[in-house]
Amino acid sequence: MSKRKNNVKEERASQTDDPQPPAKSAIIFISLALLIILTLITFLPIFSCDFTNFDDNRMVTQNSLITSLSWRNLGVMFTRYFEALYHPLVLLSYAIEYHFFGLNPVVYHVTNLALHIISCALVFWLIFLIGGKVGAALITAVLFGIHPLHVESVAWITERKDMLYSPFYLGSLISYELYMMRGTRRYYILALFLFIFSLLSKPMAVTLPVILVLLDYIWGRKVQKEGFIKKLPFFALAFVFVIIAIRGHYQPVQEKAIQEYRFTLFQRVFVVSYNILFYLWKMFLPVRLSCYYPYPANVGNSLAPVLYVSAFVLVALVYPFFLSRRRMRAITFGGLFYLTTLLPVAQVLPVGAYGIPADRYSYVPLIGIFYIIGELFHRTCHHRNLRRSVTQVLLVLIMGLLIVILSYLAQKRCRVWKDSLSLWNNVLEQYPNAAISFYGRGSYYAEKGETERAILDYSKFLELKPDYPPVLNARGMCYVKRGEWARALADFNEAVRVRPLYAVGYYNRGGLYMNLGETEKAIKDFLRVIEIQPDSYDAYNNLGVAYQQKKEWEKSITCFTRSLEINPGYANAYANRGISRRQKGELDGALDDLKKAIGMKPSVAEFYNNLGNVYFKKGDYDNTLKYYSTAIELNPHYSDALYNRATVFVNMGENRKALLDLNGAILAKPGDAAYYSARAEVYFRLGEYEKAWEDVRRLQKSEYPVDPVLLEKLRKASGRLHDK
Repeated sequence: MSKRKNNVKEERASQTDDPQPPAKSAIIFISLALLIILTLITFLPIFSCDFTNFDDNRMVTQNSLITSLSWRNLGVMFTRYFEALYHPLVLLSYAIEYHFFGLNPVVYHVTNLALHIISCALVFWLIFLIGGKVGAALITAVLFGIHPLHVESVAWITERKDMLYSPFYLGSLISYELYMMRGTRRYYILALFLFIFSLLSKPMAVTLPVILVLLDYIWGRKVQKEGFIKKLPFFALAFVFVIIAIRGHYQPVQEKAIQEYRFTLFQRVFVVSYNILFYLWKMFLPVRLSCYYPYPANVGNSLAPVLYVSAFVLVALVYPFFLSRRRMRAITFGGLFYLTTLLPVAQVLPVGAYGIPADRYSYVPLIGIFYIIGELFHRTCHHRNLRRSVTQVLLVLIMGLLIVILSYLAQKRCRVWKDSLSLWNNVLEQYPNAAISFYGRGSYYAEKGETERAILDYSKFLELKPDYPPVLNARGMCYVKRGEWARALADFNEAVRVRPLYAVGYYNRGGLYMNLGETEKAIKDFLRVIEIQPDSYDAYNNLGVAYQQKKEWEKSITCFTRSLEINPGYANAYANRGISRRQKGELDGALDDLKKAIGMKPSVAEFYNNLGNVYFKKGDYDNTLKYYSTAIELNPHYSDALYNRATVFVNMGENRKALLDLNGAILAKPGDAAYYSARAEVYFRLGEYEKAWEDVRRLQKSEYPVDPVLLEKLRKASGRLHDK
């Protein structure tokens, strides 16, 4: 036993008593300033990046849950899964940004970068606490801050999960270590709370209790009952959140993975080995980075040879560390830190959407490898035979050159995340047959209105991965925009045939049926969506619109009310319920609903037009004109609002103003016969009978019924008694 104690004491001394310059406050301050400046310069390009359609749409730009900081929404964030994950603090951070800044992508990128810089500083602090070496701490933190593998976590707004869980995770480790060093209980309590916050940001935080054990190992602390009891609350919390994460894995999501890899237990050993080595390889050679990496193709029913080889390579790398674990505590700690924190995403269990490697999974794990590099660099530079030598200077220059190269590669990688087009084109450069890229790029084209290009990309995807419902649905929506109803219907039908529980397919097919006037079929599809997803407020809203088409106002109001119970911040449901209430004569209720809709979305012209309709029915022409005019200001080519305002002017006897509005409505929508009918009436009132007859003839050619009273008055006034 005495021999073992002496070994521990000597090993710990080797970590703290190496010859080194004094770690004065000024040196630490300068080191931190250098770290922050390097990281900031490296990531400057992200400030010109936009949102991408690589989940930013579902997490932020189309996520109604973040549009209101209501108590109800907060309750949903903290009590339900979102996209099969439980990360309420991430959603809360988006909601705060949306509340103050809307959908300004710069703000979201600034937040990500600020959190990344905080994590860099905490990495520095943690490594300095472990070894007391400023040099090792600085190298570790700088590599963490600027490595190209970390660009995905910082530049991708959806990966706020990494940005939030990491500072809490590192802060918890630091607080626990301060507690162990100083014995102050408040540090222990702080460590627990920070751990909880980390768990509420990303499930990968469950590894923290094991890292606490590794901290005991590197400090040479004995395994004692008291130490285990101190860690017990951390292990208990980790266990609870492991269960939460596993349950979330089986929750329904909007889109299932494009490629789901399934492996036997035997094959999984090699897959895990491949994943562990993959990040090491990309760390040392950060080229051909991508937001998507397919596994090497199988050979028949067997895995690719590289996966089998990886297991033996991993053993060859780990074995020397195992043998030297007593003499090289720092290296062993770094290696075990890497393996432990990577374990949740190494596919030991089939967790994750695609079951494949991703740059973001290396964000925290690589701290362990960077620590090894920093420790070895520090020891080498401060070796007694190299102090103040040319070799020492050369090592510093090499490290400096390496940092410059990594910073340049990271900046270049940031520009790939500029928008969806550059992101998916980059994937196609690396992997020309990556189906997901055609889906992503097609969605970009569809959003920009380039439906022909979108259809080409979607079709290319379906050649590679036939019968994938989300892409069938996306292509169907492009056909809808092009007015190719039959092709759209064929794609929606195929989507729900392939996946009978594909709610989005039924939802969009229902919308198509409404455009085609097949209201009963639309109602059937929306009810099917609600059966599959009982909390689909969109489906309830559209079901209400379908009942409006049938003039079943009470049923429509019930549907809109249910939609609002699910999502109180859904402006469209308020606006639509206001329309139904107006039709029922519930004018005060209609006013209240439409004003709420406008309060939530003050730039939607249709809401003001519908509010004007309510005031028109109340006979309040001043407010009617006010809201019609606002609608026209928001959309000068809004033909319905122009027509409606013209109607008010006619009632007020201001026929010239009415004529101007009707001319504008016809210019915006020349195919609407009702506008010509109204203009014929105005021309008659102004005594411009020939122009009135011109509009009547247009109506007669289009077989639009002409008001017989107007026709009779026009005959008498113009002296053309025999005209029909």
